[in-house]
Amino acid sequence: MTATARRAQFLRESVLAASPERLVTMLYDRLALDLERAAGAAEQGDRSETAHHAGHAQDILAELMSSLDLSTWDGAKNLFGLYTYLLTETMAATVALDPARLTACRTHVAELRDAWHGALHEVDVEARGIPAPARTVGLRGDLGIA
Repeated sequence: MTATARRAQFLRESVLAASPERLVTMLYDRLALDLERAAGAAEQGDRSETAHHAGHAQDILAELMSSLDLSTWDGAKNLFGLYTYLLTETMAATVALDPARLTACRTHVAELRDAWHGALHEVDVEARGIPAPARTVGLRGDLGIA
């Protein structure tokens, strides 16, 4: 088995074994990375790469939107509205080849991602029966994607 095949197998197994909360954080991590890559490609004037990465980001946003239960949480409608804005904005930024708009989208996603990672960390700590440490400002995702 090649290194690429082993990596793909590892990623598949990681996704299959992940809790729903962990899956959401994984989606946010990848969404932030896709937007970063799309902005970089747009900055270089590479329309094809911009569209590729922005398209993947849009797929993730569509998945997040479709999995959001609007009847469960009062804030769900606002989050859905933010997802809609991000989806529309990434489409427009891709057409315009505008790295600043893609970077602005990534900034919004990074805030959501950090909040999810913080919440997941607290859940993990509570599940192990360890007192949660004081929450720090600027908490980053555990995958190291800034």
